[in-house]
Amino acid sequence: MITGPAVKKVYRKATLCIHPDKVQQKGATLQQKYIAEKVFDLLKVLNESPIHLNNFIAL
Repeated sequence: MITGPAVKKVYRKATLCIHPDKVQQKGATLQQKYIAEKVFDLLKVLNESPIHLNNFIAL
């Protein structure tokens, strides 16, 4: 079973991996930076939306 705190932990880890500033520091290409920015924005929207990430927890 996946718990709320486990989802939050994975979310934080994912955002750290794909944060546009972190990707740029790692020497990513322009395309990789663009993709990272879009994924980061999507995760941010999902976290702030009424359909929160915790709603996707398996029952």
